[in-house]
Amino acid sequence: MSDRAVVKLALGLDWQAGPFWLWRDEPLPEEFDSAEVTEVLELSESLIAEIIEWDSVYQAKWTLMMEDRPIFATEEDRLRFLAWGRVLARRVRAECPPEVTVTYSGDGSLDELIP
Repeated sequence: MSDRAVVKLALGLDWQAGPFWLWRDEPLPEEFDSAEVTEVLELSESLIAEIIEWDSVYQAKWTLMMEDRPIFATEEDRLRFLAWGRVLARRVRAECPPEVTVTYSGDGSLDELIP
C-alpha cells in the first residue's frame, strides 16, 4: 500500500482509461485501472472482478462509438448499465476507509456523491 493517503475516489468510465481516479496530495486525479487501484486501496477481489466486467462491457463498445453509432440499443439499456455502476460505486464506498470521499460519474454524464 502507498503511504500517500487517498482523499477522494471517483468511479467512472472513459475510453481506454480508468475506471478509477484517485486524488491524493495533488490537485488533479491520478488514473488507475482495476489492477493498479489495489496497490493503494484494499478492495475485495470480488468487487474488482465485477468492476472489470462492468468496464469491459463499456470498452467493448469502442468500435460503435468510433463509427458514430449509439453504444446502447436504448436509453433504458444505458440507464440499466449506469445503475449497475452505481451499485458498484456503493460497494466501493463500503470498502473504502471513511475518510475517503467516493463519487460516481458513470459514463461521464453523472457526478454523484456516494454516501
